[in-house]
Amino acid sequence: MNARKLFTALLLVFVAVTLAVLIVKEARNAGGGPAAAEAGAEAAGAGTPRVIAYYFYGNVRCATCRKIEAYAYEAIRTQFKDALAGGELAWRTANTDEPANAHFVDEYQLSTRSVVLVRTGGEGQAAFKNLERIWELVGDKAAYQDYIVKETRLFLEKKL
Repeated sequence: MNARKLFTALLLVFVAVTLAVLIVKEARNAGGGPAAAEAGAEAAGAGTPRVIAYYFYGNVRCATCRKIEAYAYEAIRTQFKDALAGGELAWRTANTDEPANAHFVDEYQLSTRSVVLVRTGGEGQAAFKNLERIWELVGDKAAYQDYIVKETRLFLEKKL
């Protein structure tokens, strides 16, 4: 009988630990993922960036949505290290299902999860571009990231 109680207790501990791990993972993902935490550190103390690359997501995040964020963040982080470090460019994420971020839907004409480049100037926004081809290109990582890099570079150079 003691072996049975021990086995039951071990099984309950295993289930509890597994649930705790899943809850922690989901909490991290709901907060915009690891890119959101790093982006805050990159932009800290840098003043107002000249260009902000946003990833807009919602409460429900499918595998493709996560891929869109990860590919875009990787492209920005690897190809624009100097601009990020110098505060010229910032990466930010926002959950548009949260009431405080709902204004982004109208402001940037969002119809789905999106990557948007915003150029700041003076007291606010000078221009923006919704990178609408991300859904078309997400199946080809290289083409997707080339698109993100090209559009971001043009935006930084004020050619868009």
